Amino acid sequence: MTRQRVRLALVGAGRMGGIHALNIGSLAQETDFFECVAVVEPDSSLREAAVLAVSGGEAPRSFADVQSLIDSGIADAAIVATPTSTHESVSLSLLGAGFRVLLEKPLTATLESDRRFAETIDEHFQGRVMIGLQRRFDPPLLYARNLVSEGRIGRVFKISSSLEDSGPLPAGYVSGGILADMAIHNVDEVLWWSGRFPYAVSAVGNNLLSHFNSPVEEDFDDATLQLFFEERLSAVIQVSRNHRAGYRVETSLWGSEGEIHVGRFQPDPTQVDVECFSISGGSVSRSFTLAPSPEDSPEFLGRFGTAYRNELESFLFCCRDGIDFSVDQRDALRAMQILDAAQSCIRGGSDSESLT
Repeated sequence: MTRQRVRLALVGAGRMGGIHALNIGSLAQETDFFECVAVVEPDSSLREAAVLAVSGGEAPRSFADVQSLIDSGIADAAIVATPTSTHESVSLSLLGAGFRVLLEKPLTATLESDRRFAETIDEHFQGRVMIGLQRRFDPPLLYARNLVSEGRIGRVFKISSSLEDSGPLPAGYVSGGILADMAIHNVDEVLWWSGRFPYAVSAVGNNLLSHFNSPVEEDFDDATLQLFFEERLSAVIQVSRNHRAGYRVETSLWGSEGEIHVGRFQPDPTQVDVECFSISGGSVSRSFTLAPSPEDSPEFLGRFGTAYRNELESFLFCCRDGIDFSVDQRDALRAMQILDAAQSCIRGGSDSESLT
């Protein structure tokens, strides 16, 4: 049986859309199971840059709006990397026209609209939306997850996940707040590790450094969350815009038989070490050299560029083979439920917020 090539469109060519464009172009040079047939972006300069980036062969068509793409009938899958305020409307237009969609996080700008959007997908478009939560496709984290699955550290009872930018956001960026913008990745990672949903969350936010010279309006430049689970599990998440020495991503897991550390700060974010210390089975470690990022790209791309590419490849394979995605709207909704409760905790000054 001959499989049909996936006909892909990139919808949105801003900061994240530009990253997807580079990965599309790179993957198109190496594989032939898909083709990028269109770029949709209202800004003509961004649109032209994305067209050049995605071109692995014949140049794709370009459109200023999503309805023109739909009317053309040339695509059946799309990456949606438009502003958050348009996620729901753009995605529903594409889904209604038969597309499968890779949607950048978050679902929408509020928990209420997240719930409505997720329910609409559940009812009418189940199995046709993948959410861009790239950590699930990161080689060092996947390796560490396999070590946990093998029982190397026994029962996991504590998880720590840290994400720190070296400075404030770039001018022109629109942030939904440090929790929605940064901590959604860490929260999803903890849920992925644990396979469980917490019963409560506590949180604190501060403005310590970059807030005072940032060109972007954002609520906090530093935040810490603690998630409380049944069956003796706790998780701590720390996010910040203040790690002046450089981009920092670290995950640690403690278990009844040992511990695992993924990453530690070093100037080159493409170098990631995974270390496993086990009291019963000895210690193992593995060093990963991730793909370098293009010059002048966002600093997170050095650490997660490979994960974004793997995420894209997974989306395209699922589209080609007609199979379910491994991360969908319900995963994004669960993460935002936790972050909304954490935000309420900060605003109200309470010790914790219940999630039950």
